[in-house]
Amino acid sequence: MRTALRHTMCGIVMAGMIIAWMATTAYAAGAPDGAADSPKAVFPQPSYEFQTIIEGQEIKHDFIVENRGDAPLSILRIQTD
Repeated sequence: MRTALRHTMCGIVMAGMIIAWMATTAYAAGAPDGAADSPKAVFPQPSYEFQTIIEGQEIKHDFIVENRGDAPLSILRIQTD
């Protein structure tokens, strides 16, 4: 039972890391090099390690994305496992 929970928590953490990576690259592909105005995604806490939980217990964590760039940040797509 603990193994299943540990795998679930690892999956959630990995999903958060994938979201963080995708958000930082989602808009960069369309921005030309040296663009004056461009978004900049910053994650103050890019990963989170969940504590041991009881099976069936709902867990939640919000990953904050800050735009520290000069243009609006658009997250066009998010994919999780």
